[in-house]
Amino acid sequence: MKSPHLLNPLLLAAFLSACSRNHRVPSEADVRAAVEQQIEASSQGCIKLLQFHKTSDLEGGSVLLVKASAELEFLEDCHWLTNTDVIVLKTTKGETPNVRKGEHRTANLSLQFRKTDRGWEITK
Repeated sequence: MKSPHLLNPLLLAAFLSACSRNHRVPSEADVRAAVEQQIEASSQGCIKLLQFHKTSDLEGGSVLLVKASAELEFLEDCHWLTNTDVIVLKTTKGETPNVRKGEHRTANLSLQFRKTDRGWEITK
């Protein structure tokens, strides 16, 4: 009748493994995918992500701050608001853009994630 005693540690290990899988710190690939989604949603088609490197992360309870470096290509003339975000505005007739089509820039990104029941999600 020693079988039930052996089963308890195995069940506990399986449970802890399942719980931790949902809340692991996002990998570089996870963060890159989140940044690519952000670019698609907020760049108005003006930015293409060429290279991406997660440089650090700092977890504080249910919040995770991720620092990253990204090389961006601008696909048309536009106004890039800051080098720490992927938001750009398309220029209107008569405006002078601050980045030109074909230009490459390096951005130092600060991204915030929050812990949810489904794992870490980037905050908008």
